[in-house]
Amino acid sequence: MASVLAGVHRCCTSHRFGVTLSLVPTVKQRITITATGDLEEILEIEQRLHPELSPSALVAMLVRRGHEAGGEPRRVLVEALAGGHHFPAGYLDGLRDEWPR
Repeated sequence: MASVLAGVHRCCTSHRFGVTLSLVPTVKQRITITATGDLEEILEIEQRLHPELSPSALVAMLVRRGHEAGGEPRRVLVEALAGGHHFPAGYLDGLRDEWPR
C-alpha cells in the first residue's frame, strides 16, 4: 500500500469544530479503510491502472463501479426470482419422510 500513498500531500484548513475535528478539510463523513490482504492487492493493481488518481479517488471509483455493477440488474433479478418457484403438492411431506425420527 505504500506505493499507493507515495507522494500524496494532504492539506488542512483550520476550522474549529471541537477537539477531534479541529484541523480537517471538510465536515463530510470520513471512512477509514485498512488495506490488508486482498484489498491491498486490489488497490495496488488499480493504482497501476489509474496512476492519476489519489488513494481516496481510487477507492471512490471502485465503490461507484461496484455499485453500478450490482445495482439495477441485481435488483431486477432478485425481484424476478422472488416467489417465482413453486414446489409440487406433498413435496415437504416427502422430505420429512426421508428424515429419521
